[in-house]
Amino acid sequence: IIGGIVSGLMKIGSALFDMILAPFKKGFQLFLQTHSLVGNLAADIGLTAKQSKFLLNNIVDMSLAAMKFGGSMEDVVGIIRQFSTVTGKNRMFDPKEIAAIVELGKGTGLGVEGAGALAASFDNIGISLSKTIKLTDKARGLAARYNINVTEVLENYQGLVESLNG
Repeated sequence: IIGGIVSGLMKIGSALFDMILAPFKKGFQLFLQTHSLVGNLAADIGLTAKQSKFLLNNIVDMSLAAMKFGGSMEDVVGIIRQFSTVTGKNRMFDPKEIAAIVELGKGTGLGVEGAGALAASFDNIGISLSKTIKLTDKARGLAARYNINVTEVLENYQGLVESLNG
């Protein structure tokens, strides 16, 4: 009888211990994932120590902004990587800018990295991200009004901008 009681108490204690530690395990996994993503990005695109620290300190806020539109931490890293690839510059975004790019990517057939590439193409010819978002919002509105495929319109914009850039 005592062995059964002790065994039952051990199972209850083990279950309670697992319940208490589960949030810490998830938090630690997120910590490791964050450091892995930022570290790999920093190595891939050549971030300075200051840029890497900035990104590490702000990746969670950027990810939360992206999640409002169905994005993820991987999407944030993908945007930064795509922007660096297209422009040859390492740019640190704020959460509002990340949210705008994710919304554009998820709201069209461009995808998040495609929206990042579009924004980077406009940046290459000197058009700011805020002006790019205004322009694409206007294009999306017009495409919807005239029942035109918005993704094709935006891809045409990108092709035009890339041809202007040479």
